[in-house]
Amino acid sequence: MREPMPKRRRKKQRKAQSGCGSGCFKFVIFIAVMILLAVFLVNKYNSSDISSNIKKKQYPIKYEHFVDKYSEKYGLDRYLVLAVIRTESRFDVYAVSSADAKGLMQLTDETGSHVAKKIGLTKYTNDMLFDPETNIQLGCCYLSELISKYKNDVDTALAAYNGGPGNVDKWLSNDEYTDGTGKLQTIPYAETRNYVKKVNEAMNMYKSLY
Repeated sequence: MREPMPKRRRKKQRKAQSGCGSGCFKFVIFIAVMILLAVFLVNKYNSSDISSNIKKKQYPIKYEHFVDKYSEKYGLDRYLVLAVIRTESRFDVYAVSSADAKGLMQLTDETGSHVAKKIGLTKYTNDMLFDPETNIQLGCCYLSELISKYKNDVDTALAAYNGGPGNVDKWLSNDEYTDGTGKLQTIPYAETRNYVKKVNEAMNMYKSLY
């Protein structure tokens, strides 16, 4: 029969066991706190970067070389051109609208032919509107033409880009839609009004992201 352990020895063993359990528990708590702190710091310092990356996917920059080349050539803000492309086609080269506007900047055959003739683009065909460089070149030239026509009023030019210069000219001749100085104040077409708003919002977003 095993003899009982001396009281002094049992007391020391219980103390050792108790100390180990408490120490392990404190260590686990310490590690948990450190992990939570690390997660907090990562979220704090990277949340803005994550948000920015998500927005950049929603507002991408594609065909940058052509955008830069022709926005500079025709005196346009590159972010305006990107905003128009995003709003018009979402960067879909083969996009075709219900009005048969084609390509990145959604140009009709009539507009494409008009601008191609103006800039002396040889051997032009309407199928070339699906070519990214040709479409951006013609679109930038046309947008620049409209901005010049409407005395550098970008919003009026955008309204004409979407609703047609004929309609904008009628609106400008109507005091109901101008501000008294001949500048377009109200766009009666909801689609065109929303279009101008969307392009401006996209342009501001591009400027803030890039």
